[in-house]
Amino acid sequence: KKIDKKLGTNTDWSKDLDLLSEAELNYCCNDVLFLPQIKSSLIKILQREKGRLNLYKQAIKWLPTRIQSDLNGFEDMDVFSHSWWKKKFKSIAKNAAKKQIEELKKINRVFNNSFLKAIELIHDCSNKGGRVLCSGVGKSAIVAERTSKLFSSIGVPSFTINALNFSHGDSGAINTKLDLLLVFSYSGDSIELTDLINFASRYHVPLIGCASKENSLLLKSSNVKILLPRVKEIDPTGLVPTSSFSLTLLAVDCLCICLMKKNKFSTAKYRKFHSGGQIGKQLITCKEIM
Repeated sequence: KKIDKKLGTNTDWSKDLDLLSEAELNYCCNDVLFLPQIKSSLIKILQREKGRLNLYKQAIKWLPTRIQSDLNGFEDMDVFSHSWWKKKFKSIAKNAAKKQIEELKKINRVFNNSFLKAIELIHDCSNKGGRVLCSGVGKSAIVAERTSKLFSSIGVPSFTINALNFSHGDSGAINTKLDLLLVFSYSGDSIELTDLINFASRYHVPLIGCASKENSLLLKSSNVKILLPRVKEIDPTGLVPTSSFSLTLLAVDCLCICLMKKNKFSTAKYRKFHSGGQIGKQLITCKEIM
């Protein structure tokens, strides 16, 4: 029979079957006439290829979920497309970077009188033969480790001290007359720092605290308080130390640059402390080559 193709677009297919006209029913029948034959051929092909038939059945079962996803507004998301995920991840990464850059702009709040006091205290400690002892727990321990390495590389003697082992003999490494403590804790209330803080108070060891809570245990016990601004973490949960970790590292970098300026740090001095690697090669002098 000749079928009116306009019926395909002009008919309301959501209405009850009994309400469809004979012409519309004929259109439906003609439209699906060859589907059983196509399915039969497809099944034969899938049976020939190991594992394909089971995969086909699973895909058919999933179709209602896929249709519901489209109806809920996810029609542009193709979960089967590797290129879609690549584009999506690029977008996620760019958005995360943008958010963190905005959060890091809050660093300017750190540069106050307390920041200046920290510079003076570290500078005086180093000049008198003392060392900057850096500490922290969790991610802050990583900040402490990096800070210590960075300070040492610019001629400010420094090493890390493990807060967890502090009361198990490590406190003996501190020269209470010359050294100072630089302690990191974004919350400022890490219970693991209690022994270290109490030691500093008992033996009058200068303590520079770096935290984001003004009324925290660490800052209330510190001689110099570096108050970090509260920032939004960029991970999906808003809990993983991401922006806060980067902000603390940035504060340390700025502190380090100021110390370099105050000590009139030069490439010649840097060569003395960093003679290895690619940096050492860049700083080698003609005299050393000859």
